[in-house]
Parts: sequence; structure tokens; C-alpha cells
Amino acid sequence: MRGRIWELVASVGALLFVTVSPVAAVEPVVPTVPPAVATPAGPPPKAYIVVDQATGAVMAASNDRVALPPASMTKIVTALAAVAALSPTDTVPVTERAAGMPAHKLNMKAGEVWPIDHALKALLQSSANDAGAAIAERVSGSMENFSTALSQLGTQLQFADAPVLRDPSGLDDNFSIGGGNLVSARDLAIASRAVLANPRLAPIVAEPVGVFTDPRGMPRRLLNHNKMLSRYPGAVGLKTGFTKRSGRGLIAAATRNGRTEIAVVMNVSDTYGWAGALLDAAFAAPVPTVGDTLPLIPKMLKLTTAAPAKTRASRSDSVVAPAATPTTANAVVTDGDLTSVRLPAASTGGLSLFLQLLLGGLLTIGSMVVGLRTRVRLRRRRGSRGRTTKPNATIRRHPNRRRDPQLTPQYQPQEHMKSRFHDVVKD
Repeated sequence: MRGRIWELVASVGALLFVTVSPVAAVEPVVPTVPPAVATPAGPPPKAYIVVDQATGAVMAASNDRVALPPASMTKIVTALAAVAALSPTDTVPVTERAAGMPAHKLNMKAGEVWPIDHALKALLQSSANDAGAAIAERVSGSMENFSTALSQLGTQLQFADAPVLRDPSGLDDNFSIGGGNLVSARDLAIASRAVLANPRLAPIVAEPVGVFTDPRGMPRRLLNHNKMLSRYPGAVGLKTGFTKRSGRGLIAAATRNGRTEIAVVMNVSDTYGWAGALLDAAFAAPVPTVGDTLPLIPKMLKLTTAAPAKTRASRSDSVVAPAATPTTANAVVTDGDLTSVRLPAASTGGLSLFLQLLLGGLLTIGSMVVGLRTRVRLRRRRGSRGRTTKPNATIRRHPNRRRDPQLTPQYQPQEHMKSRFHDVVKD
């Protein structure tokens, strides 16, 4: 039995060593794909628009003035409101409500305080709903009040199609604020031009992988949900979106031969195919000098902010300063607004994680050993009981034990029981 236990200990120890031993991180290989297909799959978008970034000239459009559910494409407007209200050194506290937002999310914890630029990466690259809620509460005090900030921002950007902006993340289900948003493709194009012109937001939407350290000291690595960054040469942004109500949508931007074009497609199955095809057609045509033109990009957007929302104390009761940008893979976010997985770092937190897993493994082994010993004892007890209770066994009673109720005090029990005892043995 002891040999079996030691073999089990050795096997589990080897498994732990192989599993958590620090190894060099491997960067994901992003395949290069030719420009968008000439013939996209499926029906055309319900609404689309293609505009020139520099001039605002509309290259092509269809139903671009109809307000539709934008889903997570709303988050570019939320990001513009954040940079208009908060400085690069400001922070974003996470409340219980923000931490409890539905997926997709980064699992922000109540009580944490995030740098605004890290929260913006979570919002724009990973489409995190908890980041959108936290930013809205930081700017306006509550998600309900954030609709006022969005309305003010729409006025400054000159949205012209009566947008309905209520939810900071673009939700339009039971978790949404007021039932969700309605925005036209043209108004989204106006916001997209402002994002690409903003020095704080343009690098975020163009970054295929966002890397930073969260307030818990855990390195984060976020894969941008926008697959155009790896599929379309020269892509520089911007944002994906999807809900059951809105369908699939995409804001795509690319630069070629000194020109930057923006394509917005709404409610279409093949978002990347149609966006790529529209961009190809725009680059192949000269920039028009007549026709619809989007308003000028404001030189400065300015919003007033509310007091930071109160949060419960974090576990450490302190804010962890962001560490240096890590270079190893620590988190993987799947494409689409669904799920994310964070993996431990191999360099910064590998040793502490190794010790934690080793301790957990030893505790597990200890509990298994105790369980084995308990089972052995139970088996031994059951075996001894079985030997004493075999059928047809002769029961030997002590000769001094009085079993006859007719015995009297004057009777001598020893002799009487002795004779009875011998009779039983003889049988």
C-alpha cells in the first residue's frame, strides 16, 4: 500500500512540474490574407457607408441615414466621451454594478481602480461591457446619467440622424439601459473619423494585441476582436459589434497609398467580406468633390465629469500601480463578444503561481493518502466482524454469566453454568 501511495505522489508531482514550469512565451502567428474578396458572401448590409477620412467625402452609401441598433459599435462613442471628460492620468474605479455586467467582460473586480487607458483598451479591443459600465459611471456618476454625456457629445460631433444613445456598451436586451441605442451608419462614420483623429484612441483601435498589467498585478494580453487588422492589408481599426437584435456590424478603416478610408456596415452576415469589398472600391476610385460630406472633426471635445463613484474596499485596500509592459502571453481573448480567458504569465507571476499550485497539489495528495488509510481501516474492521459472525458458529459464553431466570440466591451459579458450558462445547 505504501508503495502505491509513493507512486501516486511521484506521478502527481511530475504532472505539476510539467504543467507550471516557466516556459518561453510564443507569440501567435497571424497569417497574412490577401485583400478582401471581390464578391462577398450573403446579402448586402442593411445599411452601409464609405467615407474618406481626410475630407469626409461620402464614397458610397445605402440607408446610411436610418438609425439602427449599433451593438458594441456604440463603444467608440463611449470612448470619445471618456477622452473628452478624463485626462490620461485619471483612473476608473469599478463598482459592484460595473463588475456584474454580462459578457463579454474582462472580469473586473469591484473595488479595483483601473488607469483610464487600460480601461479604454478593454473597451475597444476586447469589447468589455464591464469596462464600458465603469467608464460611464466615472464620467457621469451612473450609467443612466451617461446618456446626457452621450447626447452632448453627439451635438459636438454634429450627429444628424436623431440618434438614441442610452447604453454605454451598446446592449439592447434586458440588461440594457432604456432598451438600448439607435444610431445611423452616417453618425457612426462621423464618430469613427473623430476616433482616428484622436492621438489617444487611434493607436488603441489599430493595435492587434493590447498588453498591460491590471490592478491585481496580473499581466493582460488582449487580442483585438477586429479581424480586419490581420485580414486586410493596411487596416487601422476600428470596432466590431453584434447582438441578436442588431445582427453583425463592423466599422473598418484602412490606409493605402496615403489615403485612409472608413467603411461602416450594419446588420450583415459577412461583415469582413463586405467591408473589404467596399474599401477596395473606395481605394480604386478618386475622392469625390461633390455630394454628401461629413462635418468637420472638432478640434477639441469637452465634457464635464461627475465625482468618481464610490466603490467597496478592495482586498488589498490599495491601488496597485501598473507595472512595466510585459512581453509574454498571459491572456487570450476569443474573437466575438463572447468569452475571454486569462492565462498566468510565464515570467512575472510564474514562480508564485508554481508555489501555489505545488501547495495545492501537496494538499490534494495528503487528502488522498488520508482517504486511502481510512478505506484500509474500514476494510480491516469489516473483515474482523465477518470472522466473528460466521453462520453456525458455536458461541462460547462466560461460565459466570447468569442466563437462567429461575436461578435462586441459594443456588451455586458457577457449577451449574460450568456444566451447561461443557454441554454446549460437546455439541
